[in-house]
Amino acid sequence: EEEENGKYAPCFDDATVFFDKTQTIANRSMCIEGRRYRICSVFPTSTGRTPTDKLLALIDTELEKETHSA
Repeated sequence: EEEENGKYAPCFDDATVFFDKTQTIANRSMCIEGRRYRICSVFPTSTGRTPTDKLLALIDTELEKETHSA
């Protein structure tokens, strides 16, 4: 993993990552069962929260709902 602005992201040896003012683009190639796949992931840089942050917030909300209904 690599750290960028206090956030951690997975790092792959076979990936290229391009940082822009509005987005980060990660390109990599994967070979699965003899078939080659090219993956391009685009992440906006303007968001203050990562998808992991959002998922954890959702889990916390669901746990609070369960606690209040119990």
